[in-house]
This record gives sequence, structure tokens and C-alpha cells, in this order.
Amino acid sequence: MNLSEAITAVGLSGAVSGLSAAVENSEALISRMRSALQGYDDDGAMDVVACGSLARREYTLASDVDYLVIVNAMPKQGVGKVDHAVSRSSIGRLVDRP
Repeated sequence: MNLSEAITAVGLSGAVSGLSAAVENSEALISRMRSALQGYDDDGAMDVVACGSLARREYTLASDVDYLVIVNAMPKQGVGKVDHAVSRSSIGRLVDRP
């Protein structure tokens, strides 16, 4: 059962509209981030873990996005070079405010 379902199950849907909106915002951003990261980890060499409000499904437009990138295996070529493309282009644009 996810948080939205739990809120509904205990009959608090109307009483915690801010929390319900945060859950929806969180789920939408997580979905966009997963889509943006597709293809970057076809070989299982990297994991991206959400932290903070996004991980708790409490993300709002005032929240920052905390995430941890875990590298399970370094590539044989290019060691020492960090590919900032993921964080700057894919994830960064997902949370930009209009």
C-alpha cells in the first residue's frame, strides 16, 4: 500500500490535501527522473537513490531534490572523468521551475 492509498484507507483524503498533493508531486517527479535516466545504466553499474522529501514522498515545489549516485563499477576507459550530463541535463531540467 502506498501513501496515497493509506491516506484514503484511513479516511483522511480531504483532511490532508497538502500531503496528498506532495505524494502526487513526488510520484510524478520520480517517474520523470526514471524516464530521463533510462539507458544510462543498462549494465547495472550505477544506482540513483532518492533521499529527503522526495524519498518520503513529501516533495513540494519548495523542495530541493536530494539524490545519491552509487557507482558499482568504474568504466575501464575514462576513469577520473565524471560525466555530468546526467545531473545537469536530465535531472537538473526535471526540477527547474518555470
